[in-house]
Amino acid sequence: MTQREPRFYISSKSLCPFSGLDSPFPVTVGSLCNWMAYLGNRGRTKSATMKSYLNGLRSYCVDMGMGGDDLEVFRHPRVQRVIRGIKIFHGAKEGDLRERLPITRNLLLRILAKLDTNPQ
Repeated sequence: MTQREPRFYISSKSLCPFSGLDSPFPVTVGSLCNWMAYLGNRGRTKSATMKSYLNGLRSYCVDMGMGGDDLEVFRHPRVQRVIRGIKIFHGAKEGDLRERLPITRNLLLRILAKLDTNPQ
């Protein structure tokens, strides 16, 4: 491992045997989500830390000469959902998540009125 490689690169390499890959690069959406879920599930990596890891990993990919589609995986909606899931798993602080009000009877009746209940 060279000095320019991120410390957490070792963690990403640890998933290679499980995915059947020799190298974690180029990063794919699937391998990135698996790696993040693995780290998040261990209970020690919070969402803010995960975002920092992703920024470091993305920067490392740029330094390695990757670009375009290789970097789009970091903005993929599934990657963002995994980060949000890690945040919820660790118990998001009050105010971090958008408040959702319960569905009232009146609102439910309005929703039901819009549904097509006729069998095809």
